[in-house]
Amino acid sequence: MQRLLIIQENGRHARNQKFRECFALQRAFAELGVHAEVWGLGHENYSTDFPTLAATFDAVLSLENYDSGWHPDLAPLKIPKMFWCFDAHVHPERLLQFARSNRFDAVFSATQHYVSRFARVAGGAQWLPNAADHFLLDRMYPVERSVPLGFCGNTGNRGEWLEYLQQQHGLQHAQMVLGPDMVRAVNSYQVHWNRNMGLDINYRTFETLACGSFLLTNYTPGLEQLFNIGEHLAVYAQRADLERQLQDYLHAPAECERIARAGYAHVRSQHTYVRRAQQILAVLGVQRPTLEDTLHAIPNAGENTATVVQGVHCYLPYQSMPLDNGNLLPGLRSYAPRVRDLQLDDIDFTGKTVLDLGANLGMLCLEAKRRGAARVVGVDNDPQYVHAAQQLAARSGIAAEYLQLDLNRFDFSTFSDTFGLDQFDVVFCCSMIENLTNAGSFSRSLAPHIAQTYYLEGHSADGAREVQRYRGYLESMGFAAVQTLHATDSGQNAPGELNGHTRPAFRGQRA
Repeated sequence: MQRLLIIQENGRHARNQKFRECFALQRAFAELGVHAEVWGLGHENYSTDFPTLAATFDAVLSLENYDSGWHPDLAPLKIPKMFWCFDAHVHPERLLQFARSNRFDAVFSATQHYVSRFARVAGGAQWLPNAADHFLLDRMYPVERSVPLGFCGNTGNRGEWLEYLQQQHGLQHAQMVLGPDMVRAVNSYQVHWNRNMGLDINYRTFETLACGSFLLTNYTPGLEQLFNIGEHLAVYAQRADLERQLQDYLHAPAECERIARAGYAHVRSQHTYVRRAQQILAVLGVQRPTLEDTLHAIPNAGENTATVVQGVHCYLPYQSMPLDNGNLLPGLRSYAPRVRDLQLDDIDFTGKTVLDLGANLGMLCLEAKRRGAARVVGVDNDPQYVHAAQQLAARSGIAAEYLQLDLNRFDFSTFSDTFGLDQFDVVFCCSMIENLTNAGSFSRSLAPHIAQTYYLEGHSADGAREVQRYRGYLESMGFAAVQTLHATDSGQNAPGELNGHTRPAFRGQRA
């Protein structure tokens, strides 16, 4: 399973388009190594002939819950056909007929109540609840909990409740607040009140927790199967129950934050679109680990340590790095001091080709790409690190290539065939030189394949002898200039990082 076609009309609100389910799943499948293309009304590729397009994919997944007549007939397709129904609670009969006419092999219902009915009109059906897009939703630390009680969403069936809460508790209602503005609004609430429609566990349930905010919602069947009530969120029944809980939580901000932290950790572990993509692939008989699964599987790569952010205990890989949502993937080795001490600002990466030997999770590859590199390739001996690096690149939306190679056995006469070019402009060899059985021979064989700049970082600062040995490697490679970058601890940490330890590093420059 390599290629999946997702069908859904494009979003009609520009501010909210990135949050559309089709794009959330596209990002999620990319993290799992599956190419997903989105097609439907309003997308640039909509004019493409659908049967011709569908023939190039391994399976198709429709997310369209409001077809206005443009949706193609999927019944004739010979590839697996799936449908994720989000809004059966709104118009069940129409969506049941949609599933029947398209002869779906599998239907996923976000509302548990309708699973048995979909099972009677499709090849199979299962509960697949709504989810949170962890690429776009997160705690925004500059945003203070300045609103005691709020609700972000449309009025719907909530009119009387909203009026009561506005009058009695000054609830702030953010209506038609979309995309990043929604994330900011939810982050500002000490208590985010919610009321689900019918039997549906709505998006706001998952989104609120993914924003690290405290959720007080009405009880909906199935909620206890997804969350630990009282630990991840709070639930009310009737108005008197709601009033009692508001009196408690509005005067207990610390307790709200405690529950919010637990809910945040839980939803990001169990209820993201990546988890839902895993469940969809499982129906097709495909097992793909998430980034977190992959990191946990790497032996001795990290340890369970409390991170600074949110105080949540989580697995820490070797190297921390920034993610494109503005957060930091915590790690045992600090990102900011390493970038500073390698003096990457001295090099213009624009349009350059970059090779990272011993790439680990690919921090230097992603950094070079963010700085304008045309092509980056990372090499590591461990297939689990290679897979994790690929997932991190996908999560960050950055085009980076990773190869599994044993550099102790690499035949440099195959360099061009392996990498597609004979020289890279910039080559990193960081914290891996001591893993080579013959570092001197390796250095001399590598030298002809470095066009401009070579970064060599050692393992520890063992005094003048160690420093001289590293400099000797670069001098044997024929560099016109060799610069010592650092040889001591930096002593500075970035937020969320554990240490600022750095290692002796050098930069060789061609004339």
